[in-house]
Amino acid sequence: SGSDELKRYPIIGFNIRYARQVSRINAISAGLDFLSDGAHKEEIERAGEEKDYLKAGILIGNEFLLGRFNFSQQFGIYIYDPYNRNTDGYQRYGLDYHISQMLFFGIGLKAHGHVADFLDFRMGISFR
Repeated sequence: SGSDELKRYPIIGFNIRYARQVSRINAISAGLDFLSDGAHKEEIERAGEEKDYLKAGILIGNEFLLGRFNFSQQFGIYIYDPYNRNTDGYQRYGLDYHISQMLFFGIGLKAHGHVADFLDFRMGISFR
């Protein structure tokens, strides 16, 4: 039915990122992304396919260090994506706020080219 098409599905992810400060307000970063996409799981089940809906990617990027705020831009490539619903490359943009030296929370956007995939809300631990 039409209401099923408006249903929202969870996307659960885990991200590991290493950043190295290269100037007063810039850092370069590299990371790994792991995602479980509930919408892709539903599409696979509806099609009766037996593919994995999990994804993993590697990322490189830049961060702007603005006091307690960090604005990050990263480019990623999937290294594991058996469902292959999107392009192999993607971008992540994020704004994080450090509430202490170790703890932060933020919001991010994942996109494939000029098409937004999803917004995420994150919290994490920083080892500086």
